[in-house]
This record gives sequence, structure tokens and C-alpha cells, in this order.
Amino acid sequence: MSRPPILIKDLVKGYRVWKMLIRLVELWVVKEKSELQHLEMVIQDSKGDQIYVTTQNQEFNDWTEQLTEHES
Repeated sequence: MSRPPILIKDLVKGYRVWKMLIRLVELWVVKEKSELQHLEMVIQDSKGDQIYVTTQNQEFNDWTEQLTEHES
């Protein structure tokens, strides 16, 4: 049985996996001095709550192919 989706207000530090239905409000690429890149974004849940999210450098290629700004 899969987990039901949770809302941003219900996030608990320490959980390794979260199942959320979100909309990607803003997305931008950050290029570091070391030539590495990472993504920063603002996501919104179905109730309208928003949070700021940063990806890790090693996950940059995985996420850039999957995320589209203003999409769910």
C-alpha cells in the first residue's frame, strides 16, 4: 500500500522519502565558482503553502530533465 500524499505543513525533519503533490512555482540554475551547478526552486502544495528547495550538485542532471516550471 502506498503512502497518501502529504502537505508542506506536515513535513517532518528526518523523513527520507516524502510523497507530495506539488506545483513548481519557480526554478533556477545556480552556477558555482567550482563550475558545479545545482537547482533552487519554490514549490507549492494543493493548499497554496510554498517552500524553497535546493537540490544537491550530484543530482543536477537527474532533476533538470524531470522538472518544468509552472507544472505539477
